[in-house]
Amino acid sequence: MIRKASIHGDYVIIGVEHQSTFDKNMIFRILNYDATTYINQVESKKEVYPVGSFVFYTGDEE
Repeated sequence: MIRKASIHGDYVIIGVEHQSTFDKNMIFRILNYDATTYINQVESKKEVYPVGSFVFYTGDEE
């Protein structure tokens, strides 16, 4: 899920993902999501907002 949010009057784009199984490649998927979001903002020639992604892991493995 990706949402644009205002924090103290400044806009940011927040990505949230839930994961219940361990995936050692998750960091690369998140980096790809963030990079794609930045690329889409630049290509749209509009203002570019900071991007932050969060993963909520609820699996059994540490």
